[in-house]
Amino acid sequence: MIDRKQLLADLRGEVVRLEGDLREQVGAVEGLERQLRDEHAAARKARRTSATWTSWRDEQVTQAAVAWVLGTVFVRWCEDNELIDAMLSGPGERLGVAEDAQLAYFRAHPHRTDADLAVLRVRRARRQRRRGDAVRRPAQPRLPDPGLA
Repeated sequence: MIDRKQLLADLRGEVVRLEGDLREQVGAVEGLERQLRDEHAAARKARRTSATWTSWRDEQVTQAAVAWVLGTVFVRWCEDNELIDAMLSGPGERLGVAEDAQLAYFRAHPHRTDADLAVLRVRRARRQRRRGDAVRRPAQPRLPDPGLA
């Protein structure tokens, strides 16, 4: 049973952690800050924003962090309901399958990050979905009960 309040608190914490990491990346990844500053300038010129650079950047960072967390939650829900192959985790033995795949990936690509692996897995899930080879129809999807806390 999912403790929705705890899940929400945990996910909010992940968003905050990701926001900090993404803010660091803006300055660390070559060309990223320039690209974002150009987008900000274009948005101001087109009068789509009146926000300062820092405020606008922080909004973009928050949107990216929330999108990342929601995307990961969605992939995990699909895994738990056996709609896609285990990639991030999963119930029962599927966790071991996902862990083995992660270990193999990092042995083959030692300089890659967890973020690289997550992007790869989402892309694979999308390809599997288009081909239909990984999509299954579970007898009864495990949807959260809106009446439970």
